[in-house]
Amino acid sequence: MSEGRLQRTLARTFGIMGTLIMGAIFVLESHYAVTRPRIADPDAGRIYPLNVHGIVYVTSGKQFHIQIMETAAATCILGFALMFYLELRRRKREGEGGK
Repeated sequence: MSEGRLQRTLARTFGIMGTLIMGAIFVLESHYAVTRPRIADPDAGRIYPLNVHGIVYVTSGKQFHIQIMETAAATCILGFALMFYLELRRRKREGEGGK
């Protein structure tokens, strides 16, 4: 597999994964907005505020899952941007070499 093809494949993979993860975060937070309490519930462990169209309270585990998903999405988007940049540099370099 050539360098350019690998970069394009990685860019597409990172871009698709980042988009899918961001979509999953949106769906999950929308679900939490209608199913989680708007008042802290210490007995159930729902004491961590989450701002989704107003404040709802989640458990530490749910908060951790959302943070992991946000970190993964950001990492994928940064990976996409890096691969896109490297692909543009490669194309520019190949264009200059042919002159």
